Amino acid sequence: DEKVMGMNIGLFYILEELKKNPSTELLIKVLVMTSKIEKQRGSIISLNKERLKIISDLVPVTYKEAICS
Repeated sequence: DEKVMGMNIGLFYILEELKKNPSTELLIKVLVMTSKIEKQRGSIISLNKERLKIISDLVPVTYKEAICS
């Protein structure tokens, strides 16, 4: 599906930026984008799945920041 592929491309660029500049805003964008892909009954491409692993290191800090903001 072209829509899912487009979302995967967008997710790729968000993950690239998140790797360079971790922020709560980018983390939320990643979570929203992955949710949208799943709602379209699509799947996240393997390259993005690999890049999603960096989120596990970021979640504790950014989750706390998101709750406080």
